[in-house]
Formats: sequence, structure tokens, C-alpha cells
Amino acid sequence: MTLLAPLYALFMVLYAGNASTGGATVVSQHVGDFATMEACEAAAQQAKALGPAKPTPGFICVQKADLEAEPRRAEADEAALNLSEADRKRAQLALTALGYDINPATGVFGPRTRGAIAVWQKKLGQPETGYLTAAQWAVLQQQATAPAKPEEPRRPEADKPKPSADPRQAEADEAALRLSEVDRKRAQVALTALGHTIGAATGYFGPRTRAMITAWQKKQGLPETGFLSAEQWATLQQQAAPALAKYDAEQGR
Repeated sequence: MTLLAPLYALFMVLYAGNASTGGATVVSQHVGDFATMEACEAAAQQAKALGPAKPTPGFICVQKADLEAEPRRAEADEAALNLSEADRKRAQLALTALGYDINPATGVFGPRTRGAIAVWQKKLGQPETGYLTAAQWAVLQQQATAPAKPEEPRRPEADKPKPSADPRQAEADEAALRLSEVDRKRAQVALTALGHTIGAATGYFGPRTRAMITAWQKKQGLPETGFLSAEQWATLQQQAAPALAKYDAEQGR
């Protein structure tokens, strides 16, 4: 009875990591299949002589049987990390920060998270297992500083509090902002910059300023009260940010 010879696969090895992790050797980039270890090692020498583009590379020959066991080992390696729910949320936030959108961060590694991990691994030239190793977890945290708390899911527009259309309530809302004279001047500068010309910024909200606030609110599709809410004040400053920056510089602030 003839036994089948084991197959060997040639891979390129990338060296990654940092001083805190001690460095990590990552196997990637499949090159070919070989019937014997000698043939595989000969191909490795030939590939090395070609001058690979990546820095500090090497080559390794592994048995295909070992390669097929990689996903199982990867799952076990991640399980050994004992990632807490907070750790998993931080991983999801880190992946999202790097462009692999997972929001919201749930702390559960479902298909979407596994797919994002695999794509991230592919970009690093590492095996696309969808499971994190200790070295990869360290690199992921290093690449993207995740916020301490996960972002809350964005509320639908219908759930957002709407500014009051009652003039008396709107006036009370603006009064609660306690806008200083400087704030009022900046509001007038912002309105003028957006095409609602008031003229000189006096810091006094007279009929002209109220009319321009009303015109701006109409353009935004907001209740036309002539008084600013907290959200409207923030939006106004954001829309006229360049003009306000110039004004502040001229005032020496």
C-alpha cells in the first residue's frame, strides 16, 4: 500500500510588533505547494534571492495539515485572551475607527465583526482567520485609540427633541443659554457671514437681529421664532466657523 506524501506549502513571513509586545512573527502570502520539504526549502531560497519588497522578511515551509488546523488554533488563541465585554467593545470601536464600520459596539463578535477582523488581517498581510491573537490585539489597540465608552446609537430624526414653536418658550430657551455680549456679537457675525446681513455687531439682539435669526431658521426648516435654542446656536457657529475664527483673531481672542 502506497502512502500519500504530505504536501508542503511555502509562505512568506512578516515580522511585526513593538517593544511592548516583544514582536510577533506572522505567516502570510501563500506561494505554492510542494511534495517534499526539500523542494519547498529550495523554492524558499529562490524566492529570497529575488529580493522581496517588504522589510525584514523571511520564508517558512509548513505542512498543509498544519495549515488546515490554523482556524481552529486561531479560535483557541483568541479564547485564551479572555477578552471581556469591554475589551470586545474596544476592539469593535478600534476597527470602526480604522474604517471597518461595525457600529454600534455591542461587545459581541458576530459575523460582521469577524468579517471586519478578517479584512483588517488581510490588509496587514496576516492569515484571515477572523480571530485575534495576542499580538494582533496589541497592534489593533496601537493603531486606533478607542474611546473609553462606546458611542450610543444615533437616534432617528423623529426621536430628536424639536425646537419649540412657541415664541415664549423659545425666548425662555434662549435666555437659559445666558449668552454673553461676546456670544451675541459672534452670533451677529455668523448670521452676516451666512448672508443674513446685520451690519455692525453690537451684541444687542434688536429687531434686525431677530429678523435675521428668523430668516436663518426658515432656511434651515426650523420654527421661525427669532430666538436661538442651544442646538441652533451650536449649528450657527459650525456653519460660520471660518468667519468666526477670523473675527476672534481680529478681536485678539
